[in-house]
Amino acid sequence: MRVSRDPNKTDSLEAVLARHSSKLVHKWEGYVLHYERNFSEFRDRPVRLLEIGVQNGGSAEVWAEYFLYAEVIVGVDIEPNCGSLVYDDPRIKIIVADATSPRSEAEIFTASPEYDIIIDDGSHRSGDIIKTFCMLFSKLSHGGIYVIEDLHAGYWADYDGGLFDPFSSISFLKSLADIINYEHWGTDHSARSAIAGTLNKYSIDISTSDLEEIHSIEFCNSMCFIRKLERDYNVLGKRVIVGTRAIVNADPQNELPVYSAPVDQSHNEYSQFQNSPSEALLEIASFLGITDPADLRSTRIAHAIYKENRELRRRSERLDRTLASMEDSFSWKVTTPTRIAKRLWDYGLVNLISAVWRALVQSDKNWDANLYLKQHWIRLSPFWRKHPSLHSALFGNQMGNPDPLPEKLSLLEMSRCLLVNHPELCSDRDVAIPRIHDILRESTNREAFFGQRAHRSGLGLEIGPLHSPICKKPECDIRYLDVFSTEELKSNYKDDPNVDLDSVVDVDYVVRDGTYRGVVNEVFDYIVTSHNIEHVPCMVGFLQNLQSCLKPGGRIFMALPDKRYCFDHFKTESSIFDVLDAYDRRATAPSARDIVRHRCFKAHNESKRHWTGDHGVPNFRRKQSSHQGKLVEYLHDLRSLDHYVDTHVWILTPGSFTEIIELLNRDHLIRLELTAIHPTAVGSQEFYAVMKSNDFEA
Repeated sequence: MRVSRDPNKTDSLEAVLARHSSKLVHKWEGYVLHYERNFSEFRDRPVRLLEIGVQNGGSAEVWAEYFLYAEVIVGVDIEPNCGSLVYDDPRIKIIVADATSPRSEAEIFTASPEYDIIIDDGSHRSGDIIKTFCMLFSKLSHGGIYVIEDLHAGYWADYDGGLFDPFSSISFLKSLADIINYEHWGTDHSARSAIAGTLNKYSIDISTSDLEEIHSIEFCNSMCFIRKLERDYNVLGKRVIVGTRAIVNADPQNELPVYSAPVDQSHNEYSQFQNSPSEALLEIASFLGITDPADLRSTRIAHAIYKENRELRRRSERLDRTLASMEDSFSWKVTTPTRIAKRLWDYGLVNLISAVWRALVQSDKNWDANLYLKQHWIRLSPFWRKHPSLHSALFGNQMGNPDPLPEKLSLLEMSRCLLVNHPELCSDRDVAIPRIHDILRESTNREAFFGQRAHRSGLGLEIGPLHSPICKKPECDIRYLDVFSTEELKSNYKDDPNVDLDSVVDVDYVVRDGTYRGVVNEVFDYIVTSHNIEHVPCMVGFLQNLQSCLKPGGRIFMALPDKRYCFDHFKTESSIFDVLDAYDRRATAPSARDIVRHRCFKAHNESKRHWTGDHGVPNFRRKQSSHQGKLVEYLHDLRSLDHYVDTHVWILTPGSFTEIIELLNRDHLIRLELTAIHPTAVGSQEFYAVMKSNDFEA
């Protein structure tokens, strides 16, 4: 139904609002002038209008009165009560749904295949604004206007925004202004690169052809008007030269090009970034382990740190002066023999010399030197560390500075390694020896762990066995799962001398998209996974996949690398916040931070050297490192890769893994009870965990 215009009425938008007396509507005063200026050209057309955000329904009535010739006016709101709104005007339709859902999309475009005016007055959250724009802009007619209201919320944290937030609605719209000028960039970037980070952040997409049809963007206070025209109307076009008199430049027609050509900016460092400086700031902060990027630019915090460091330096200098004065005093020098004797007694040297005397001189056959050293190494170790020459004279190299460990460690050598890696044991000898016994008893090796536990009755699933499965057929009723089929595995590893292609397993389930339940049609009594979890981009998703494949009470047997004794040694330990961040991002690949961290902080991978305290140096400190001074350049190179880069995403120890699993269970993200954790055995680099599906108590 189209309504005839009453020429006697003052029909400006301000007048329409002034006389409206039906359903409630509210608009900021500043909006009315901008709407009048931008919408006046549509008033005599059969306009099709879509508004996101209905509330009490009054705005639909106002638009129906303002656009008397409107063909359809559609309102969309997620509030269920909007379904009870009733209108006399048949042009008005209300859809109750989330504007970004596929169901609402179908209903919206059933009401009209495209719209001349789209107004987003919805949740005002940055993510919703961006998703809605990417979904609906393709359905805006050529010559149409897309309006976003209440953009001031884009500066507020509660609405996914902030003044310098690179993923806010305001930042996104600013980037669209760059896309309008894409033909002048002078780089090989695609138009989408200006908003690629935001699209990834909110898991949304928009075609390049849609971006090319953005004709103009107008910012007003808390509003934005985006006009759409065919691509040919959005280029700079030919240069128009008129007139005949050239007083300053005599022959401009021969010097000026007809069409604008982009100037090559490959040498311009500011044009070579792969993302915006704000996004780069977040990446660098993440790479440096700074959880709050604001710390990078907060002068207040920087000043506080400076003051604290200055005070600490002053204290240190005062203490140094005090100690120097005390050591030069006569009383300190006189009492030196007494202190040395006290130390010797505390560290058991008198008892040790007496025992050695009994063994070597008096031939005391009842004395076991190895057992005695094992029991007293704990309290002696601080002394040997401070007096290596005396230690070498008494014992040679048996317990001296770290040497390569033999294949089979004696109890004494195990104790030495434990002390190097657990210095807290040196503080109390009465506690240390029982604790060492506990550590040795709780630790296990791969053969014992998987051999005694994983080969159990029932149906099992092993993740990624390649050519050396832990559970072998037909000894076990086992299924194999991998991201590649058997043929693909053989093709991928055909040039790897460490892989026996004839032993590559027959893969039962091939999972490519990361979700098991859509592929795996069985449930299992147990799952075996060895050195998989540290590689997966999303730990929570991986654990949820395993949980979904377990019977109630089923168990997971897992081997994991201990960062302290492998090439992860210098990397920062993963925390629950890292795990939750990856889950929130629905990570599907290792981040640039993960890859660069591995390249720069990789240590040697000899576990026995790590156990003796010989960790070497991180990769970036080696003279032959190819990454020195090239971190930012390397980050940019990673973005151009079109293939998956495998690396250790999660850097774990038995303690950090235990804490992460406990917190994930507490937040109900998983339902896997950690029933056993076996610490890393001396000389090795992996620890073991057993988890049980706790749907019920088995």
